[in-house]
Amino acid sequence: MSFEQFEDRREAFIQKYVSSEPTHVGTDIKPWLVFDQRVLDRQAQQPEFATPIWTYLERACTEKRIMLGRQNLRKHAATLDRIEDRFGVDRYSLVAIWGIESQYGQIRGDFSILSALATLAFCGRRQDFFEQELRGAIEIITWHGLNAPLNGSWAGAFGHTQFMPSSYLDYAVSLSGDTPPNLWDDNPSDALASTAHYLASHGWVSGQGWGARCHVPPELDYALTGDHKILSQKTLEQVDIPIPDHIKSETYSLLAPAGALGPFFAVTQNYHVLKRYNASQAYVLAVGHLADALKTGRITRHFWPRHKAITLEEIKHVQRQLTARGYSTQGQDGIMGPNTVSAIRDYQRDFALEQDGYLSPELIQHILI
Repeated sequence: MSFEQFEDRREAFIQKYVSSEPTHVGTDIKPWLVFDQRVLDRQAQQPEFATPIWTYLERACTEKRIMLGRQNLRKHAATLDRIEDRFGVDRYSLVAIWGIESQYGQIRGDFSILSALATLAFCGRRQDFFEQELRGAIEIITWHGLNAPLNGSWAGAFGHTQFMPSSYLDYAVSLSGDTPPNLWDDNPSDALASTAHYLASHGWVSGQGWGARCHVPPELDYALTGDHKILSQKTLEQVDIPIPDHIKSETYSLLAPAGALGPFFAVTQNYHVLKRYNASQAYVLAVGHLADALKTGRITRHFWPRHKAITLEEIKHVQRQLTARGYSTQGQDGIMGPNTVSAIRDYQRDFALEQDGYLSPELIQHILI
């Protein structure tokens, strides 16, 4: 998109949604609705999707992050007691989100969320979504009477736990109850309470873990795996998959993030709630592993295949080739969704390969020959 096209969209947005007058404290919104190329560069290389899951987990669950997290658990124990009592969300999951999102408030982002959201709304992917978030950001700034626009991430999230504007408007709470919610203050109380409110509102089950590694039989039917598959405990028992006692639940999903070559995880409803917070499987597994480490003081490591990262363009190329050969992926968007996984399994079946739906470098080579 050209700069002229960006300017045209910006002007149309201003005419429709931005008052000609500054806010009641004198902040003029319009000068902050500017293009920022760094935002589009970051959007193209999101670490949750561009980094191999084993590398992402290792970066998320470091000794330093665990040490700082346990210090913050002690420092904010009284606040976390109140939040657990009010929302039923355990402190370890909350502090794990806080640690991954902003290193416990130390790195909250230095992008103007107005310019970041304007860039994404006027020339990025998912423009309608980001335009709604931009309108929400303007509402927050006006409501709070902020003299300067908020700073946050390249995607427009802000505060200790990186709330998007719409999440703030729908779920932010003041723990004290006597002031508007302040998620950007140095005190993390409102941010942690708001995150708990978000999770509780989306179905968090109090006292239930996120999931755990599980062992599967050699003859596993990989059609049972995937975030979108909801399985009963009886189903897992019938296929000889024991479930650890600490995550007992009525239903599970069975994950194979690295196919037959990596670990398997049985995950609960709380995994799916965390996925509402961030749609990346790597992110949710990182939160879960960090939460466990904050509770026990130990990092859980797994064996992974450790091949190079699969790029967005490689996935698109595979999707095009599979579709052309009769294994439709229902689109070529570079996302390893259920349709692409199903197409890969059909391909693996026809070529007598392990039907795990996992796109490894070796499988890419096999498909593209």
